[in-house]
Amino acid sequence: VLPELSEPGNIVINELMFNPLEGGQDYIECFNLSDKNIDLYGWTLARVKDNQLDDANTIQEHFILKSKEYVVLSSDTSFIAENYPKSKGGNFIEMSLPAMNIDSNTIVLSTPDFRMDQVAYQSDWHLKLLTDDKGKALERIDPVGASNSSFNWRTAAESELFGTPTYKNSQAISAVESNQKFSIVYETITPNNDGLTDYLELNYKLEEGGLLATFSIFDQSGNLIQTIFQNELLATEG
Repeated sequence: VLPELSEPGNIVINELMFNPLEGGQDYIECFNLSDKNIDLYGWTLARVKDNQLDDANTIQEHFILKSKEYVVLSSDTSFIAENYPKSKGGNFIEMSLPAMNIDSNTIVLSTPDFRMDQVAYQSDWHLKLLTDDKGKALERIDPVGASNSSFNWRTAAESELFGTPTYKNSQAISAVESNQKFSIVYETITPNNDGLTDYLELNYKLEEGGLLATFSIFDQSGNLIQTIFQNELLATEG
């Protein structure tokens, strides 16, 4: 295929492993959500340190990431294939990565001309029921959703060995169209990290911007259990 010019938002950081199993290495998965076939030659992965890009690593080979396909970048791709059997036959690029702290960091994917995507991840984005996040990847829920929102990332399902490198995320979901201002996808959830209805998804589409929202949870008797966020500025949809 012939590669095409990329535009901001064509490719996103889709999965992060920053606390790998013993003997393994970090990995970063990218997803091409566009209809283009894009050559990644010359693209870089870097981290942000002191508000500057640091520890940048460049893709030194011509690799065309086809539309709707995934690629995993890591310094040890054979370990990934051995420990995540479904990844065999998937797309890999073996390269050094920027240092990825196990508590928090900001990872930036850039073309030679502009920043394509960046994620300021935190370890507390993992499922709170876990006692240890070692060997467990963070997956993006909606590829077109916000890159830096904790609501758009979740621990990979246990049924997938806590990681889905080179294939569709176990927690992936796309927004459901609705004619209501607010709609809930599942009325019942089972947050046991098996990849099925693990989280509550609430979609909204508003007629105007600049609105603030407070999201709280109550029990059946109307008692306040927890306020998730308060007076947060909403987009027109999300």
